[in-house]
Amino acid sequence: MFPIKLIILSLLAFSLTSVHAFLSWADMLEMKNGEIIECVIVLESMSDMKVEVPIGKISIPKNTVAKISRYSKGKNDALIEKWRKAKIAHKQKATRESTYIRPKEGEHLIHYKSKWLTMEEYTKIKEKLREKKEEHLRMKEEEFQEQLLQKERVRLKEETIETIEQGRKRRSKVANEILDGDEWLISQSTNFILFFNEDKIPPSLKKIEKVSELFFDKLRGDLNLKKYFSFDEKIEVYLIQDNQLWEKMLKETSQEKNIFAFSNHYKREIFLDITIKEEHFIPNFAHELSHIFLKEFTITNFSKKHFIPLWLNKGFANYEGALFDYSLPKKDLINAIYKNYYIKLDELLCLYILPKDNHKRKLFYAEAASLVDFMLTTHGRKRFNKFITTLIQKYYEEEKHPDKLTVKKVRKILLSTIKETFLADYYAGYSSFEEAWLRYVTA
Repeated sequence: MFPIKLIILSLLAFSLTSVHAFLSWADMLEMKNGEIIECVIVLESMSDMKVEVPIGKISIPKNTVAKISRYSKGKNDALIEKWRKAKIAHKQKATRESTYIRPKEGEHLIHYKSKWLTMEEYTKIKEKLREKKEEHLRMKEEEFQEQLLQKERVRLKEETIETIEQGRKRRSKVANEILDGDEWLISQSTNFILFFNEDKIPPSLKKIEKVSELFFDKLRGDLNLKKYFSFDEKIEVYLIQDNQLWEKMLKETSQEKNIFAFSNHYKREIFLDITIKEEHFIPNFAHELSHIFLKEFTITNFSKKHFIPLWLNKGFANYEGALFDYSLPKKDLINAIYKNYYIKLDELLCLYILPKDNHKRKLFYAEAASLVDFMLTTHGRKRFNKFITTLIQKYYEEEKHPDKLTVKKVRKILLSTIKETFLADYYAGYSSFEEAWLRYVTA
């Protein structure tokens, strides 16, 4: 049996010239090569036959035909109808393509997909196609970026789990409890590891990453530490966005209410409430980082037993963080000095706990920060380093317990510090030093 291969003949540019083709009976020629030809036999001779097909009349040698079959009436009618419709469709298409539509005056017509279009119509179609293509490309790009983001999240999650487990032993209890209580991700820089909630990526994360390193460099410079100084382990910063969690942390660590940051100096951990405005929590971060730096400075140069005088600890942090909410505006500080109700220098150097009175506490912060500012601005970082190094040692030699400091003792400490350092070239004694500081503040 021959394999059937139905020839689909082109309907383009054909015409049925013989009415006989539509009136005669259709035949099916089974060729010896396996092809099937639907046609109407018009004329036969001994050697060949003429047949009518959709493209016209053709001759077929008889020796190439294996069998001739007659169609049934129904099949014959269907074939004839098919040819008739094809002829009509071909004529209509030829008419459309050959018909010339005279454009209006000044109008240019464009033939596009079998239609004549005005320039405006053509432009709109092209614009829609362009928009569709751009939308497709945009969606593809978004899909690609989402895939990259997902891969980065997986990598970051694995890195976070590893970091949490590696540092578990050295962390404080509150830090470990925080990390166990929620899903976290990390962002690492040269000197910091920032922890943030996986479901609430902080909008200001990039800003915090940037300013953290800037503050690190500034503190390293202000304490005159080596250019490439860094801690043996990175400082961990916890970015808290849950008010209930923050209140719980303050309570568990016995912190004051209504603060937005606190730190564990020895563990080198900083906890930040970032639900407040950026312009507030950034200075708080600098403030707490200053405490860690000053503590490390003291331990490195001396020991854990050496304490940092309260005025230096708070003053340096307030100077670096510029926390004006904690202190008085400069004009109020100047007014206090002129009216002689400021905290005198010997009392300032002697305090070991913050004043309970809110106004006096703000005055303390303002004066302590101004004293640090005075030393750094007037004498520079290198000499400031020498000053506080000598001062911390003198405090320890005079009194190992800050709560037992007296006005007499701190006067002695400052006087001996002046005499044994560069300050001797600038100040005759305790009083001249205090006067110079007050002049600087009120200038």
